[in-house]
Amino acid sequence: MKKNQRNKNGKPHGFWEVYHSNGTISDKGYFKDGKRHGYGTFTFPSGKLWSKRNFKDDKPHGYWEVYWPCGKLTKEVYI
Repeated sequence: MKKNQRNKNGKPHGFWEVYHSNGTISDKGYFKDGKRHGYGTFTFPSGKLWSKRNFKDDKPHGYWEVYWPCGKLTKEVYI
């Protein structure tokens, strides 16, 4: 799968991975014409999962899970 592609206008499009300064993956997910669109995951610099999120046209959409450093899990639904 190709990643970190841009559309003809230079905006992020398709699957993307972004990295923390220490080299671990910060987030990965999908873009559509420069806007987050679809499922994505985000991690702490340690590599531990921080959240799972859905977007539609760069706005929160659908089911989200957030894993706090203390171990607490927050679940949210966006319509």
